[in-house]
Amino acid sequence: MTRSAQISFSFAALAMLLQTYSVNAQDAGKAVGGLQIAQVSGTMQAMALNKIKIVAEDKKVYFAVVSDETSLNYKGTAESDFLSPGLLVRFSAELNQSGQVQGPVAELEVFTVSQHRRMSSEQMRDQTAGIYQVGGEFGNAKKPSDKKSADKKPSDKTKDKAPAKPTAASAKGSQAYRVVGQIAGIKASKMIVQAGAVQVQLELDPKAAIKVTSHDTTFCQMGDQVKISGLRTAGQEQFIQSESLEIVGAKPLGPAEGKTAKNAKTTKGPKGKVAKTGTEKAGSEMDDAVAADKKSDTKKTTSKKQ
Repeated sequence: MTRSAQISFSFAALAMLLQTYSVNAQDAGKAVGGLQIAQVSGTMQAMALNKIKIVAEDKKVYFAVVSDETSLNYKGTAESDFLSPGLLVRFSAELNQSGQVQGPVAELEVFTVSQHRRMSSEQMRDQTAGIYQVGGEFGNAKKPSDKKSADKKPSDKTKDKAPAKPTAASAKGSQAYRVVGQIAGIKASKMIVQAGAVQVQLELDPKAAIKVTSHDTTFCQMGDQVKISGLRTAGQEQFIQSESLEIVGAKPLGPAEGKTAKNAKTTKGPKGKVAKTGTEKAGSEMDDAVAADKKSDTKKTTSKKQ
């Protein structure tokens, strides 16, 4: 092959490569069956039933449809007056042999029960009421023993050795535990948590960090930041069948949201059932939009026949 023929062949190969790249780029946002992959970030404006209205950064409006297959994760914070009887909580603390919490609790997490089918033993334990020794295996829920360990007689090898200086925790006989349960009572900073068959009394630090996590929309508020990943049909870009929803609370939850969450029966139902903590506006607007699309399609079909 001559030098000029080699150059011509190279240019032809490059042209074919560019053409293939162009086709792949056009199909990059499409999925099987004529669906398109959608990724949208914005602010929650309304929600009702299984529909969430979102205003994106470019001011466009989208409707996210939540189903049983949607992976939803909510993360937020709360004020201390958000806490009320009925909420599920978990925290880590030092407990003595009598089961008493040693010192104020500096961090507490409010949560809802996850409906995920596949969870590790640690995830299962973190939503199952009980008291678990840190580092222990799942199923070791128990109240610290009331029995004090018997004093051991020193052996001849250790009799003459100076005793080790005890730490504050070992001096009280306390150990680190993970407590998971439901708030049974609360007054000011004092709280009672029903952890399975055991009641744990604790005092919350005045500056305690209260985190809120959920796998449904129980705690969602208007203004929360939402990131959607899902599928949509060409020609109906504003409607997204959500595969995953990442929601971050825009502001700390207060007492009103705590009462709503306590009364919401979403922890035992499918995660696709959105708690009615928003407005019905999203549902009606979405229905109107669907009706408008059908009307538009009918007009197009009629005009084509004429």
